[in-house]
Amino acid sequence: MKKLSNYFLLIIFASSVLASCKKEPVETPTEGKTITVNATSDEEWTYFSFETGDVITVTDPATDKNWDLGFLRSHIRTNSGTSGSAQGGAYDKGVVDFDSVTEAPTSDFDIDVDDEVTQINMTTYQYEPISANAVLETWGEFDDSTPPIYHPSNKIFVVKTASGKYAKIHVKAYSNESGTGNITFEYKYQADGTTNLK
Repeated sequence: MKKLSNYFLLIIFASSVLASCKKEPVETPTEGKTITVNATSDEEWTYFSFETGDVITVTDPATDKNWDLGFLRSHIRTNSGTSGSAQGGAYDKGVVDFDSVTEAPTSDFDIDVDDEVTQINMTTYQYEPISANAVLETWGEFDDSTPPIYHPSNKIFVVKTASGKYAKIHVKAYSNESGTGNITFEYKYQADGTTNLK
C-alpha cells in the first residue's frame, strides 16, 4: 500500500513539474521590408506577394490566389472584389506613425470595385475605367506637373492578403532614379495569420 501511495505521489510531482515547464505562447514577429515595384506600364499590372516578399508572375489575376497587391502606375488593387477571387481588402488607418499600428482589424475591409478610379495613359492621356481599391487610391495626391508627381499622403493601410492574413503598408514614393511609376512601400507582414502587426 505504501508503494502505491509513493507511486501516486511520484505521478503528482511529475505532473506539477511538467505543468511548470509549459511556456507562454510567443508572438510571432512580423516580417518587415521596404521594396520598390516597377509599375511603369500603362496597361500591364505588376503583382506582389507578401508570402514571397517579391513581385510574382500572374497569368489570370481573376482566379490566381497567390498575389496580394497589384500595381499599375499610381493605382493599387487587392485580390478581392472585381480584381480577384481571394480574401483581399484594405483598411485605412489614417496618417499615423507606422509603428503605432500594432494590430489589424478583423472587419470593415474595403474590396475592389470597377470604375472607382481612372488610369491616365501616359502616352495618349486617355482616361479609362479600371478595377482597383478605393482605399488604397488615397495613398498619394496627384500634382499636375510635367512629369506628373505624386505626393505621398503618409497614410498607413492594413491589407488583408489573398489567404486572409494581414500586413500593414506605407507607400513612400512614386518615383526613383528610373522615373515615375516606381512605387516604393514599406510593409510588415504577419505570416502566422494572427492580427499582430508589431
